[in-house]
Amino acid sequence: MMSSDLAIVGGTSLIGSGFFAGADLRQVRVGKATVAVYGQPGAWFLPRHGVGRHVPPHLIDHAANLSALRQLGVRRILAVSSVGSLRREITPAQYVVPDDFISLWCAPATGVTEGAVHATPVLDAGLRQVLCRAVRRRRLKVVPRGVYAQTTGPRLETAAEIRFLAGFADVVGMTMASEAAVAGELGLSYAALCVVDNFANGIVAEPLTLAAIQASARRKVAQVIGILGVAMELLPS
Repeated sequence: MMSSDLAIVGGTSLIGSGFFAGADLRQVRVGKATVAVYGQPGAWFLPRHGVGRHVPPHLIDHAANLSALRQLGVRRILAVSSVGSLRREITPAQYVVPDDFISLWCAPATGVTEGAVHATPVLDAGLRQVLCRAVRRRRLKVVPRGVYAQTTGPRLETAAEIRFLAGFADVVGMTMASEAAVAGELGLSYAALCVVDNFANGIVAEPLTLAAIQASARRKVAQVIGILGVAMELLPS
């Protein structure tokens, strides 16, 4: 089994893709949870929604997922997250690499069970720069800064909720802020490539459907694989 201090955390769309063809599966025990992690030369891959069944966003055990990576020696994480745009100028033709996030309405994601642990959340500037450079090298459009707002899920947001969030954030999703918070507790460097798959509910006149979001995500798998490949080349060993 390979060893690497880098992990890719993403959705199920990357499982079975060319990027992780031939990857080895390892089951990592964390407390009462078992986390499935794939290994390939240069990086681990953790599907945040699990393997074999889809764990919805509000039930993901982020503490177990990231603790499993830390057990494997991971110190750097590049995450891939599907988001909706809260601004008309941020279109589904673009990628966003956020520099901050909001997660005020979700149950706290944490591995802390005792003691005064108050980690200051941060998205790693060096990893963010690598992701931005990788997107540009693939001749794609990137928004190099922005605020990610996390909602609980699994439902999509109402139009009124989106109007509220748009006053504070640029994109909306259901997982990244929790991952980043737990990564900070564990001392892991973390940055995210946000794949804009849709305009959030009410931003444009066209009705928002899950089928359209999923179709957009499938179309961009090859692009995301290309970006990750370049990012891995740009990262210092």
